[in-house]
Amino acid sequence: MSDNYADLTDHSHPQPDVQALSGTSMHVYEAVATIEYSGRRASREAIAAAAGLDEATLEDMLTRLTEQGALALERTNGDQVYVPTSRGWSAQPELAAAHHMR
Repeated sequence: MSDNYADLTDHSHPQPDVQALSGTSMHVYEAVATIEYSGRRASREAIAAAAGLDEATLEDMLTRLTEQGALALERTNGDQVYVPTSRGWSAQPELAAAHHMR
């Protein structure tokens, strides 16, 4: 496997229940998910701007969410970005299939 991507298909560890997150950790997780869903890369700077937290709190939350397995840190072309380890949405919304109600 390439060092550039986190192995999100490793099922030897159970996926975290992100619905059990609360407070500031949920706020940071939602910031990462929103940034990614909008098609941007969730760098530390982008997360800080979206979450509006001080540096110490942001560092603590990113460390906790990564240790808990809710987020993974990817290194690509020298950039570090955070990604959710489990998605309930398409990472490319423009490619989503349209489902019409009947």
